[in-house]
Amino acid sequence: DPPFHKKSDGSVQDRNQRPVRLYPEVSEVLQQLDSEGIAMAAASRLNQQSGIPFHRMLFFDDESRNIRDVGMLGVVCVPVPTGMTLSLLKEGLASFAQCSDSLPANKV
Repeated sequence: DPPFHKKSDGSVQDRNQRPVRLYPEVSEVLQQLDSEGIAMAAASRLNQQSGIPFHRMLFFDDESRNIRDVGMLGVVCVPVPTGMTLSLLKEGLASFAQCSDSLPANKV
């Protein structure tokens, strides 16, 4: 049983049928990512299905445990303690670019 379910009206519920509310700028962030052709997926699934190395992934989360665990895989992580915003997206992309620039040519 998946932890979340999208209803026909676009709303989302958890497995206990409680409504899930998105942070205010999440819809804008998702639209921005989609318009730029940036794929979104779970890091472990993306790595297994596509072979994209962890160091070529960017992860945003509001739980420090997830940031720590995913970061240990080599993923560039950005904490969003009060929710995702366009500003944090830009910061994350800048961090990701900086980390990518510091990798040896054969790792990119």
